[in-house]
Amino acid sequence: MGWAGLTPTVQGAALALAGAVAFSAMGALMRILSLEMPTATILFFRSAFSLPVMLAWIVLARHTGRLRTRHLVWHFARAMAGITSLACLILAYRSLDFALATALAFTTPLWVIVLSVLFLGERPSWHRSAATLLGFVGVLIIVRPVPLWEVGVWAALASGVFGAVALSFLRHLVRLESAETTLLYFFLFSTLISAGPALHAGHMPDPRQMALLLAAAGAGMAGLAFAAHAYAVADATVVAPFDFMRLPIAAAIGFVFFAQTPDPWLLLGAGVMVAALYMIVVFGRWSAALDPATGEGANRLAAAEAEAPPPSDVPPQPEKGQDP
Repeated sequence: MGWAGLTPTVQGAALALAGAVAFSAMGALMRILSLEMPTATILFFRSAFSLPVMLAWIVLARHTGRLRTRHLVWHFARAMAGITSLACLILAYRSLDFALATALAFTTPLWVIVLSVLFLGERPSWHRSAATLLGFVGVLIIVRPVPLWEVGVWAALASGVFGAVALSFLRHLVRLESAETTLLYFFLFSTLISAGPALHAGHMPDPRQMALLLAAAGAGMAGLAFAAHAYAVADATVVAPFDFMRLPIAAAIGFVFFAQTPDPWLLLGAGVMVAALYMIVVFGRWSAALDPATGEGANRLAAAEAEAPPPSDVPPQPEKGQDP
């Protein structure tokens, strides 16, 4: 069975998992850089390095029509929320262990589901909601009692909230734009937003720091691409919980690169999250296997999905209730 034969739930899960790996690598690089330069400098170069690459990708693929957009306000809002989330996380990296900072930002998936229900009209099934809550229990097991008076704790929690807002904007945008367009305007507005603060900070990276910034930009660009495509093929309530995988990945990175040994609580919490992720995939496949109207197998649905063009190739369509 090839990629086209997989259900949207499984495709979204795989893309989200790949994004988690890429974002974890970016986070590790930014933790290193956070101890050496201002936050604004990291944000600016991360976006400025990604912007020309994204532009060249669109032009070389002859998708120049995707340079145009009628949704500048949505793109700006998404970039503002995303860059604020990232700035808060970098601040948390400065004062907390890598895995702990990542864990505290993991309120994002729960907030995404809440916002998806309130503003996108999605209705997650009870088993997906239960699995998501189980994943959050795993996060709580890992972090255990945390000194709430530390600035890094509040910065990490704020990162989770703003990350949920950014992901909710992304979920709306992928209904209107291609993934390439959403990425291009994210990098464009992120560069413009961070340019002033970076200039005020007045730090010029040395060659080694430039190399790390380039690597962080590449990892972040890959993560955003995977996330954008994941939200294009699957519901937010399916994709968001897979961001939990960033926590065990962060623990492994902390152990290998930052000499931070994971304790038994961390391993237990990671096991709980893996179980939750497995439940989401299994229940997603099970719910897609039956036709709600007839109870028959979904072979016709799978065939139709296999013949449909990729979401990124579908022209933007107006939402329900919106004039074409």
